[in-house]
Amino acid sequence: LISLYYKTSIRTGLSNNLADESTKSSMLVGLCGSILAGKKSVATYLVEREGFSRLHLAPAMSSIAFPSSSALDNCESQPSSADGPNAKLFGRVEELVDFITERWQQRWVTTDIWNEEILEKLLRRPFFLLVSVDAPLGLRWQRCRAR
Repeated sequence: LISLYYKTSIRTGLSNNLADESTKSSMLVGLCGSILAGKKSVATYLVEREGFSRLHLAPAMSSIAFPSSSALDNCESQPSSADGPNAKLFGRVEELVDFITERWQQRWVTTDIWNEEILEKLLRRPFFLLVSVDAPLGLRWQRCRAR
């Protein structure tokens, strides 16, 4: 579905940022959406097919409660082999913003937008594009049961 949407939006010009070759090589895509909506799948597609690099933001322990340290190890925000060789992990959103500002001409993607504070800091970058990812409730339920 994302492949079809991505290619259709380029062809029809629905997304000027993705269609314009001069900006296609320079952007930060932030993916947000419901649990099990497919954010990680979209990020993987962008990494594998479109040459993006994955950025991760470590969860703030004060704002996110984890039942055990093993839950943190399995957290989606931790880099994995599917994220490609250039995946980076940052402890604070300010570090991530400084890093991408110096490298604004490259392609980046993150799914770690947990609150408005993080979003506001990313929105200050002119090359930031926020994409909402969603899936039907039935599909999200199937994904949940498969876990």
